[in-house]
Amino acid sequence: MLSATTKVYFSGDNAALGLAFISLLFVVSKLALKRYAQRKRNPLRLPFPPGPPGIPLFGNALQVPRERPCDVYRDWSKEYGSELIYLDVLGQPIVVLNSMESAVGVLEKKAANTSSRPLTPALDLMQVQKWNFPLMPYGHQWRARRRAFHQAMMPARIPGYHSVIEQETRVFLQRLELQPSNILAETQRLVGQILIRVAYGSEDYDYNRKLVENSQYLVDVVGGALHPGKLYLVNVLPFIKHLPRWFPGTQGWRIIFDEVIRAADRALTPPFLDAKERLTNRGQQSTQSEEPSLLRTLFERMPPADSPERQEQEAIARQVAGLSYIAGADTTLTTAHALIFAFAKFPKVQRKGQQEVDTFIESTGRVPKISDRGQVPYIEAIIKEILRWFNAAPLGLPHQSTEDEEYNGYFIPKGTILLPNAWAILHDPNNFENPEEFKPERYLRNGQVDHSIPDGESAGFGFGRRVCPGRNLSKDVLFFLTVGLLATFEIRPPSKRDESKPFEMELVPEVIAKVLPFDCEVVPRATKHLELFKSYE
Repeated sequence: MLSATTKVYFSGDNAALGLAFISLLFVVSKLALKRYAQRKRNPLRLPFPPGPPGIPLFGNALQVPRERPCDVYRDWSKEYGSELIYLDVLGQPIVVLNSMESAVGVLEKKAANTSSRPLTPALDLMQVQKWNFPLMPYGHQWRARRRAFHQAMMPARIPGYHSVIEQETRVFLQRLELQPSNILAETQRLVGQILIRVAYGSEDYDYNRKLVENSQYLVDVVGGALHPGKLYLVNVLPFIKHLPRWFPGTQGWRIIFDEVIRAADRALTPPFLDAKERLTNRGQQSTQSEEPSLLRTLFERMPPADSPERQEQEAIARQVAGLSYIAGADTTLTTAHALIFAFAKFPKVQRKGQQEVDTFIESTGRVPKISDRGQVPYIEAIIKEILRWFNAAPLGLPHQSTEDEEYNGYFIPKGTILLPNAWAILHDPNNFENPEEFKPERYLRNGQVDHSIPDGESAGFGFGRRVCPGRNLSKDVLFFLTVGLLATFEIRPPSKRDESKPFEMELVPEVIAKVLPFDCEVVPRATKHLELFKSYE
């Protein structure tokens, strides 16, 4: 225990000066040891990938872009004539992959050594990687949770969730008819309802609304805590996590981290316990009466209650169920909002999609189902194009190398953070003509989808062993939302707006980019189509 004298010495300016001196000494020593180790592990003296020159001690820490990083990294790639850009941030090597070829070459072809995630002291103190398996380092814990998620979300199981998607979209369209100005909020409700029902199997809207609120709060808290602009001193000086709470400079980040822990418990535990009670304590028939859900699938495969593995398997199920909303809500929702904006911004695309849906309805007497996607190729092309044109994770989620690697003659040291510049990849004019234009036709040939053309899924959902396991569900949600909107409404820019200002989409620059709220007009276009959705079974 520290004495009163020691506490006084470590207060105010003395504490700040002392911590600054210790910090400087720690950083200098750490950098020297790291660079010595890297030279020793690189006997062929392979060069690092090129990048902007840094400054002593800090490296490139002061050059890491805070705004539009994807554009900056792409520009550096052109300036230095390399697909790979190398940065040294306080001794932490970072390699940005600016082309599809380099991303596939490093993250897929070398996946055995490039599939981990960075573990920072901040993430550890937030305990995020204890439940958020997409952020877990590569290893047994990650594989167990990925396996459980795949059991419930493998492609063969996704059609079992189509009824949920279609039912909730029907409700969405009816609510939108009553309040068309609430399209963004109604879309959020739609995505939340679908993901909560798929995860937990609950159809009770009021109950689900509370789950959505708690889960969305957790998404917002974690997103804010992991915002690229936030720099935590504890990540640079890990030893300060052991300092007492009263020590100057430790209170701010501890308050944030504690709130993340509380929010995670509120979002993950109550809905799991409620679903567990429904699935295990209401007789043999309860599981069969439940609608398909992720937890139903996992409980059907759960070891007996007296098994020593039961507790661990329930913990995995609890985390995986929560992640089905938390990992999917932001990406699916923000892509849906971008899709709505695209319809308002590009009316020709909207009209062409409407014509295809109208033709299908006139020839069949019903609305297209998700299983009909092969019969509406332009709608399928719209989904491919929105995933390319708007990427919800512009820099993806970072990978980390677990061994020294070489790519195209460049040395990538063990522990390097690897950032796939998905935005630059999917807006590369060498692969996509006029990449800023929303043009679904780029994916069509002779009236059918051309699967040989790279689409947004190839970079938008991640690479290698870290590809998003929920991508098929997300695409189906977007597909049926697109069908519903095109069949029943027309989306336009606001009629009362300043014509001198371009109608452009604005984003919040977070790990998952969010579309800022925008105004648009939603006008009913085909009452008979809406009636078909209302009677849809």
